[in-house]
Amino acid sequence: MAGVETQLRAMYSGGGASSTTLHLIAFLPGQPPFEVLSVPQSANVMIRACFSERDMKHRAQVCHDEYNFDASLDLTEVSAAGMPVLRYRSEATSFPGPVSRFEDSLAGRPLSKSDIVTVTNPLCSYHRLYSFDPEARGYIPDTPPPDCSDYTVP
Repeated sequence: MAGVETQLRAMYSGGGASSTTLHLIAFLPGQPPFEVLSVPQSANVMIRACFSERDMKHRAQVCHDEYNFDASLDLTEVSAAGMPVLRYRSEATSFPGPVSRFEDSLAGRPLSKSDIVTVTNPLCSYHRLYSFDPEARGYIPDTPPPDCSDYTVP
């Protein structure tokens, strides 16, 4: 197998975003190469901006929301199909606190010092085992992964 990374980038008026996806390509004797897995590997999003002193006060001088996603993929063992079982682990965080990309940051209550922390998103911080399924010609997770597009899509 070989891994190939693809990157996407987007610019916003208050920041920007980037993501990297890992694609695993299988090279098996007598067959053309084919993709067996595609998973998010990393992503960073920085959005929002303060446009006035009022905004800065409301946001406790923290004018950007930040979203980070990092994942790793490791080999664990060989499956019955002769392909390795893969362990995928991810961690997703947001700053300041549990912010949302799709809610107006100025519509909520003003931030306090206790809000100025990085928090881990429990839904998008997960692990899965991927086993090769010869009929599907690809890797299948032991449990479907959650939708983490808030973190992984620019």
